[in-house]
Amino acid sequence: MNFEKTESCAVLALHGFTGAGDDFEYLKTHCADGVRWDTPNLPALPPAELCAFLRSRWERLAGTPRILLGYSMGGRIALHLEREISWNAGDKLVLVSSSPGLATERERKERRAADEILAKKIEATASAKLFYEEWKKHPLIATQSRLPSPWRERLLERRARADKSVWATHLRLLGTGTLPSLWGKLAEIPAPEILLIVGEEDMKFRGIVEKMAQEMPQAKMLVVTGSGHSPHLENPAGMASVIGAR
Repeated sequence: MNFEKTESCAVLALHGFTGAGDDFEYLKTHCADGVRWDTPNLPALPPAELCAFLRSRWERLAGTPRILLGYSMGGRIALHLEREISWNAGDKLVLVSSSPGLATERERKERRAADEILAKKIEATASAKLFYEEWKKHPLIATQSRLPSPWRERLLERRARADKSVWATHLRLLGTGTLPSLWGKLAEIPAPEILLIVGEEDMKFRGIVEKMAQEMPQAKMLVVTGSGHSPHLENPAGMASVIGAR
């Protein structure tokens, strides 16, 4: 299955924290017209209800090779969803800048505390726009600043219009410290094909993804050049090429 060819396939793409389904619009422009996309805005639901919501969307894509693509928070969700859905020959799991969680309860407890502080900050900030003006400076996503016009302006407009209460709820219900760790279970993933994607400049997640690859003999790790944490935004042409690489 190759995004850059006209071969028909369907993609269920899950965005990251503070993101939206339309964050994949720039990537779409570098993919074949025959690709059918479902890019929902992830609702503020508990994990079980969110998985049910996404499972129904995944099943509606049946009948053609499917790709479950998750970026960052979306990748974490995809890792929990993959056990709840059916897989057919030709389907693919693509995890972008993703982590299976934190290995120890101490790490998870510390992360939950940090996420609660951040959630309260979001709620106390006057608007989503004001919060994101600060959040976009976070070292992990600062490289998104290279996103060209008009895509950067569109992204900032989406953030400004967002419901910031959803961001706070995502931290509390879907945070790395809240969802169970999947370390030690990665080899059990039943997807027929698995790609682990990471940006060349994202040193933190390169380390995480390298460790994941060691646990997943069935997976292939691929690096997107000229990109940090958000390859689909920072180098969509490279991302499309890597996803379609064989």
